[in-house]
Amino acid sequence: METAKIYRTEDCYVLDQLAEKAGVCGFQLMENAGNGMGRAIVARFAPKSACIVCGPGANGGDGYVIARYLYEQGCEVSLLAISPPQPNSVAAQMEARLPAGIQRGSASIPANCGIIVDCLFGAGLDRPITGESADLIDQINAHPAPVISADLPSGINGDDAQPGTPSIIAAMTITFEVLKSAHVLEPARNQCGEITVIEIGFPVGTIDQVEPVALQNHPSLWLNIPMEPSVTSHKHNRGRLLVDCGGPLHTGAARLAARAGLRIGAGWVTLSGTADAMQVCANHETSIVLSVRQPGEAITEILQVQKPNCVLLGPAGGVGEAMRCQVLDLLATGIATVLDADALSSFADQPQILLDACHAKTVLLPHEGEFRRLFPDLTTESGNKIHRVTAAAQRAGCTVLLKGADSVMANEAGRVVANTYTSAHLASLGTGDVLAGMVAGLMAQGHGEFDALCAAVWMHGELGRQCGTGLIAEDLPGAIPAMLQRFQEL
Repeated sequence: METAKIYRTEDCYVLDQLAEKAGVCGFQLMENAGNGMGRAIVARFAPKSACIVCGPGANGGDGYVIARYLYEQGCEVSLLAISPPQPNSVAAQMEARLPAGIQRGSASIPANCGIIVDCLFGAGLDRPITGESADLIDQINAHPAPVISADLPSGINGDDAQPGTPSIIAAMTITFEVLKSAHVLEPARNQCGEITVIEIGFPVGTIDQVEPVALQNHPSLWLNIPMEPSVTSHKHNRGRLLVDCGGPLHTGAARLAARAGLRIGAGWVTLSGTADAMQVCANHETSIVLSVRQPGEAITEILQVQKPNCVLLGPAGGVGEAMRCQVLDLLATGIATVLDADALSSFADQPQILLDACHAKTVLLPHEGEFRRLFPDLTTESGNKIHRVTAAAQRAGCTVLLKGADSVMANEAGRVVANTYTSAHLASLGTGDVLAGMVAGLMAQGHGEFDALCAAVWMHGELGRQCGTGLIAEDLPGAIPAMLQRFQEL
């Protein structure tokens, strides 16, 4: 399996046109789409009865093909169309091919149907749904049968992560050839349920003619990670990581990050902080080097001694002028740098100072609140998450991750990746510090900023899936070796 490409809705229309120019007519594309959906539905649900709900456009045409396919497989099929298709359209041709045995003309969803197939409105819908159509969507959502949506649940625009009101809540969404932004961005993605991408007969090379807005995160994007040490490897050439530590009552976040960096493969990891903070760390750490930094001493002084390949600043490091100075001093050196948490919040009042100091070897790891403080004009009203992070990375001139269930990362060169491989069990204190340490640990080993980030985010999700219910942040670093072993066996 390779990564999936993510497109704007208008680009998907272009792909359809390119396929037709290459000799696959619209009739054949719709036939392939409907039959492909039918096969996927039968494989997943084995329905004995189904209600197909059709709109007037191409989505409705897909529904007519699905209805025919399911009927031919022995399923009892009823069809509810909110309005007829346009005369002489491909959808009208598909309606004319419906078998006589399909029940038609029902004004409501049968109470005993096994599944509902939603083919009401397509991904290009950009208006509120009202009247009878809205009532029908409410009826579908209230029905106990699982709903399978064609392309996207009706009421969700393909480019908008915010579902319309009302909109279908699907158990499964089957889309064609590529993904749209709404398939990967929350909360729209959550309403899609299980997402399946099927081929509908695009000629070879068709998809490559249109540039996607993003790729879906997948190990095929970073084939050289993780990197097995060679027989000549030693602690100094496997990458040196420096993690700055907070005060004596705030060492936990940095220790989590340092352990994660060590577990992900860095050969030498150092925690740096004040003497009282290092005393606390000495009670907990044995494999991590501790380096005392005098109060007010610049972190750049430690660089001369520890000679790290990457530095992580921010986890519970304190918010204020001292942190701002440390960040700016560090960025001025040009060393590979990961900034998280307090290192970002310290610039909430003057974000441009930070952005001006960032360079290509910088990685920023904000959550939504921190992102809004750094990029106050890049709100949810200014575009979806992919657009916002792309703009942020170009403005900062570095790699930016906007964390969440739908993490999106972009760099200054225009690479954009969306990650949906994660676990809700990661929604707890400290797991973000582990992620920061994983990113920095991979960067310390010489992996490029963007590849290291993509790999760390995916592997972090894998850790969440493997640890599962009851995990706490302390569980994650120790689980990394088994995760890497299983990953390499895939």
